[in-house]
Amino acid sequence: MNMDLDRRSFLLGSAGALSLSLLPLELRATATASKNSVPPAPIARVDVVKDTYFGETVSDPYRWMENSKDPEWLPFLKGQNAHTRAIIDALPGRAALLKRIEQLSGEAVATSRVQRAGGLIFIQQRPLGADNFKLFVRQGLNGPDRVLVDPTAMSSGKSHVSLDWWRASPDGKYVVYGLSKDGSEDSLLHILTVADGKNLPETIPNTEGANPEWLDDASGFFYTQLTGAVATPERYLDAQARFHKLGADPKSDPILM
Repeated sequence: MNMDLDRRSFLLGSAGALSLSLLPLELRATATASKNSVPPAPIARVDVVKDTYFGETVSDPYRWMENSKDPEWLPFLKGQNAHTRAIIDALPGRAALLKRIEQLSGEAVATSRVQRAGGLIFIQQRPLGADNFKLFVRQGLNGPDRVLVDPTAMSSGKSHVSLDWWRASPDGKYVVYGLSKDGSEDSLLHILTVADGKNLPETIPNTEGANPEWLDDASGFFYTQLTGAVATPERYLDAQARFHKLGADPKSDPILM
């Protein structure tokens, strides 16, 4: 689970719990009947931080939630989860509904992105029964699929890896892609040659949302690199647009913006 949640993600997650008030009366009655076993919802600490933008002062009472190392954040999150879980688990028909959702989400092939380049077709897909997306390449419309990037093979019992983003070069010879560990989305940029599936030696850190764009001759690509410290509110400030030439030292990549 990614603990570096921002306020938007937290509020979206909380909406699921709030929506219980909109349930039909009979479902609310069942949940209410077991209220004695429901732990109370924790109350968030109010710690106002004020920022001034263009002469307007904005008050933010929950800025502290952006700091995953705040000693009150994890207990608050766990308390919210325990409260919501106790209510949801008591809903009638939940077990059957959950089983059906798992069937539809885990036992169906899901394709999230396709790119054609250099006569090849690149496909990001979660295969039948898999719990992670992989990157495949296909020769022609009906050719066999070959795995290029398999995050599952890089994962272990204590850690997992995800494929965050990717883009094939116009000639289909290279793919630049980002991998992150444990849901952090803190991508490490890699480049592979499609012919043999091997990675080039250079890697580039801090490339969440790198949005790479190749030159027409596939000699290099533009990308975005973050400069703020990980797990801080300043993480996304002062990002840089840079250019990487294949084979060059990423530390010398010119900053364009």
